[in-house]
Amino acid sequence: MSDAKQQAYPTIRESWVILGVNLLLLIVTIPIGIIAYKFLDDQLAFLIAYVFVNGMVFWWAYGVRKSKTGRSSFSLDGFLRLYSPKKAILYSSFLFGLVHMNPWQFITAMVGGVFMGWVYYRTKNLFLCILIHFVNNFIPSVASYFLGPEMKIELSYTEYYGGIAPMIIIIITALIVAFTSIFLLYEEFEMREKIEWGELDPAVEEHHQVHKVGV
Repeated sequence: MSDAKQQAYPTIRESWVILGVNLLLLIVTIPIGIIAYKFLDDQLAFLIAYVFVNGMVFWWAYGVRKSKTGRSSFSLDGFLRLYSPKKAILYSSFLFGLVHMNPWQFITAMVGGVFMGWVYYRTKNLFLCILIHFVNNFIPSVASYFLGPEMKIELSYTEYYGGIAPMIIIIITALIVAFTSIFLLYEEFEMREKIEWGELDPAVEEHHQVHKVGV
């Protein structure tokens, strides 16, 4: 086995251990959450519990990683050293969905994980993944804040959109925008990769950028 694979962390088995530690900490911190909800605002109490649990998990995982490998590779980066890109992205996305500990969020979190994993694989830029995750969480939080807890309870899923017809139109429009954006992003990644490998003249990219600005 190559040095890169020997130093990669975590493996699939180690990832399940991390997930188990996360679940254990959630159970252990239930009393802390109960106390926090009595004295603090619900959202603030949830934030404290969430940051504490996940912070402890990643602090522990980081310590294990450093002691085992002495490297900074973790999660998807570690998987990419052990498995093919497709397997690495699917494995990490599956675990990303599970770590949310919410059946309703599992599918959406896994789909988002696949997208973020693909972006990281093509760019090796972790900040972009953090930004995508932030925007994904920020927009619903803002909408939830303005709707208010009473309205959220009273409204059905279709009523959020103003009826079935507006809901269908919004969903179809969102899908078109999403797939178009992914396609354009794919084209951009392909062009940059060709330039990096010397298969394309950088002047072509400059012309491409000018053309996009002109459009």
